[in-house]
Amino acid sequence: MPSDLIKQALDERGGAYRAVQGHDQGRPLVTAPKIHDLGKLVTLMESIFEEVKVQGDERERCAGFRKVIRLWEAPIVGYVGHVDDPTWRYIVNAAIKGKITNHTASQSNGRWVLYDAAVEVTTKRHVDVVETKVHPQTGAILDVVEHVEDREYFRVAFQLVDTLGQRDMEYVLGRVVSGRPRSDLDGDIGVAILEMLKAQGHDKSADDAQEKIARLEAQVEALAKLIKDGGKK
Repeated sequence: MPSDLIKQALDERGGAYRAVQGHDQGRPLVTAPKIHDLGKLVTLMESIFEEVKVQGDERERCAGFRKVIRLWEAPIVGYVGHVDDPTWRYIVNAAIKGKITNHTASQSNGRWVLYDAAVEVTTKRHVDVVETKVHPQTGAILDVVEHVEDREYFRVAFQLVDTLGQRDMEYVLGRVVSGRPRSDLDGDIGVAILEMLKAQGHDKSADDAQEKIARLEAQVEALAKLIKDGGKK
């Protein structure tokens, strides 16, 4: 029987994946038939996009908000004939969630959701080294045997939108200098950052601190001007 920790992990997975994992609740494991039709996988993926992406009035409200596009690619050979309907749903939903989570890590002032998505089947050429012949004395490479193969991939573009309508967070030396919530945008950003950097510099030796502050002053002033001009150079 699964331990309490494993049961908890299975419960947290939730959704479509758990639907085919009946054994975690003491029931026999029941799996849906595998999908062998590439077109069906694409159609199912597109239907998932429609289910997940923002709809109706909320979509209209977010139309002018900041958006970003993220790419996901997956080898078709790993899925055609190997996944059923619930598992494919779980994989696609996990890919969407993963892109949202990754982007939120750098733009955490917003609430990111799927706005649009598109999928195509594409081909990539793979070159695998099968054998390398090396000179026994010198170690020089005498010959390389390669296997060249064209492999099909799902290529998916996810367009995410920030439903809070915030500005992009920008960074200088790892510190956020813009893109704070709109309610917190009062004041001169450049001056605030400059004072903070100066305060940090006081804890170091005078010569090093002054040199570093001088460099940072120039960078922050340039950035403040760029922000004030709306990003135009």
